[in-house]
Amino acid sequence: MLKSLEDKVNPKHTSLLVVDVQNDFLHPEGFMAKHTPAWRPVDDMVSRLERLVAGAREYGAFVVFARNWFSDLTLSPVIRERWQRIWPGLEVRICWENQWGADFYRVRPLPGEPIIVKHRYSAFLNTDLDMILHNRGIKTLVITGYTTNACVETTARDAYMHDYYVVVVSDCCACQNPALHEATLKSIETGYGVIATANRLMAIWKQHKS
Repeated sequence: MLKSLEDKVNPKHTSLLVVDVQNDFLHPEGFMAKHTPAWRPVDDMVSRLERLVAGAREYGAFVVFARNWFSDLTLSPVIRERWQRIWPGLEVRICWENQWGADFYRVRPLPGEPIIVKHRYSAFLNTDLDMILHNRGIKTLVITGYTTNACVETTARDAYMHDYYVVVVSDCCACQNPALHEATLKSIETGYGVIATANRLMAIWKQHKS
């Protein structure tokens, strides 16, 4: 049993998961920026995430990327109906497979770092993520990305259900509503995970390396 954050995020058994940091969600020319009036940039979060990913690589944590890919083969009537409610009258092709909008935004995997292709909120649903983590001896999943209250939260819940220690990085995830961001972090901390900042994780990883 790992009780302290220092023990949980030991790089030897920790994976850093980057969720849905993609052009259509975060780029100023992406789908969300063009079609969502309340959209706001979160580049300060992405800048911190860039440093955290670099730190994970330096200190030996296992970096994994997850991205949404949609296509006519993976969409369901349920998802289409939701999109029509949010963007009435618009043909939605957000994060469409093999298109620019589905590509990574600023933070990109290196050769050999796994890319989990997902078609729903959770990075665990019908993917190889659990098998990849299990085969690497991962005990703790440090989760970052977009959006806090949807894909990050759903993945964090599923990670806990798969018996991983869950750490969500408060300043390396974001959503368009700050109140929802804070409420989600509180829900995670109360129910199934630990909340930490990027600086705290980096400091712990540096201690492990030294």
